[in-house]
Amino acid sequence: MRIFIILFIIGLAIEIVAFSVNQMENIPFVVKIISPKYARASNGLEKLGSSMVLTPSDEGFNEFQEIFLNLLRDQNPSEPIASISILKFQREGARLVFSQKRTKEVIPVKVFISNGQEINWNLEDLIANIEKFKKQNTFVTSIIIFLIGVIIQIIGFIIALNKKA
Repeated sequence: MRIFIILFIIGLAIEIVAFSVNQMENIPFVVKIISPKYARASNGLEKLGSSMVLTPSDEGFNEFQEIFLNLLRDQNPSEPIASISILKFQREGARLVFSQKRTKEVIPVKVFISNGQEINWNLEDLIANIEKFKKQNTFVTSIIIFLIGVIIQIIGFIIALNKKA
């Protein structure tokens, strides 16, 4: 009976941890474990904010590049995209964009590409895509940890039932 109680408590504790994973952004070392791409991209975002430029040697550059190239692939044929590489991301100052119904602040990010082009991108879009890294990994990690807790509890119940019989 004692092993049943121990396994039940361990399983319950693991399930609680699984539901707490969504608070991971408050614990930096947990973010690095659960969602390393998000952690690197967030560091790149901080660097882009402070120095206004992100180069291939900077942390987070590869994640920015992955996001940007995926967006390009969604909108263009894949052959031309495969032949280009990104040289740097450069943040610019905020601008107001006016439309008939509203005004919006936009922070442009210029993307310098190996073929000589400069493409304007919006920092808000970049941030939204970085958040997707966190959401995907957080959900999957939560489910896995929760299921481990349930399995431990089931093992505890099976052991308890076998001892009674």
